[in-house]
Amino acid sequence: LRMGVKMVRVQYILVWERKEIYSDPGLNNEFKIMRELLEEKDKKIEQLEEDIRANQFSSNTSYGKKLIEKFRILREENEEFEKQVTKGVIQNYNLEAAELKKQLKDNEYEMQKVKEENAELRKENADLEDTVELYRKSLKEAARNSQMQKDPDTSKSKSAAK
Repeated sequence: LRMGVKMVRVQYILVWERKEIYSDPGLNNEFKIMRELLEEKDKKIEQLEEDIRANQFSSNTSYGKKLIEKFRILREENEEFEKQVTKGVIQNYNLEAAELKKQLKDNEYEMQKVKEENAELRKENADLEDTVELYRKSLKEAARNSQMQKDPDTSKSKSAAK
């Protein structure tokens, strides 16, 4: 019945399209507007019919059984995909963790070497400070001896001049 109604509408539209050439332009515009409204209403009717079919879903119908089977297959695919993604993500994390552990071990080794070098440098610094202190004392002693040698000479020449 609906197919018949649509056929009649299509034939009606075709007849009026042919008559548009001979009709008044104002009437042509009105018919064009009416055709557009009719098309909108047809689309609305189809949408509402589909909504009714969707609301009358039953798992006992062949359509319902097909949908349930399709949903089951999709759910299984999703679960498998989730396992693959999770496995891949975990594997990536494990690889990254192994790389970070290796870097940590390398850094700890380098840190130990730096600590040892630092200890050696502190020891050398202490030895150098001791050496500098000895040189400073020697220099002071030499300066004092030099001063003492200069003073007796200057005191002898001063007394001779008197």
